Amino acid sequence: MNPIIITPELLNKTVPKEMRPKRLDSATCLLLNVQHNDQQGVLVFNTSPNAWKTWFPFYDDTKKYVIDYDFKSDTYDGLIKEHLKVFEANAPDELIRLNNTLNRLAELYGTHATAVSLQSLQPYYKLQFSKTADMWTLYRIEYFVATSVDGLEKIFSDTSMQKTIMPLSHNPDAPLNGLPITDSLSHLLNEQKAVDDLKEILLS
Repeated sequence: MNPIIITPELLNKTVPKEMRPKRLDSATCLLLNVQHNDQQGVLVFNTSPNAWKTWFPFYDDTKKYVIDYDFKSDTYDGLIKEHLKVFEANAPDELIRLNNTLNRLAELYGTHATAVSLQSLQPYYKLQFSKTADMWTLYRIEYFVATSVDGLEKIFSDTSMQKTIMPLSHNPDAPLNGLPITDSLSHLLNEQKAVDDLKEILLS
């Protein structure tokens, strides 16, 4: 079931009762903006080739903030406000979330990076049915961009996970090397200011 990206047009709309989320989740994405073998763009991963078959940006899947939570609001805007209130009160702060993601990168590949928040791409929310939890879940997605990467070749030499480079000119609605890109990458490509900022960081 496709996720419902909560756009400004949806904020005041009523959430169908059967889709009221019972869980909140979050993902801290690290955009590895790279040049490799005459290609440039964001390094993306097919993290579950036999299950998801989708390209994702790098994120820490071990220390996400996720809890069961009985949302009360009946509008999308209300759901976001509830999520944000709980998240700000209980989730690790931004620096810890970023460091967790950078540490996961080092743990998996021996690759070390520094990163900053991509200010031109604000966190966004989506409502999606989680098959693993068997319930509707409200997700918060945030983005950081690597400003330096030490040991990038270690990622490319690792064969345990499928990976490729997504050009910043890629059509957000089109498959990449035969697989769809996840909504967080489509969201990025649809925000021209964020794309421009990533290009500037790549060339700096």
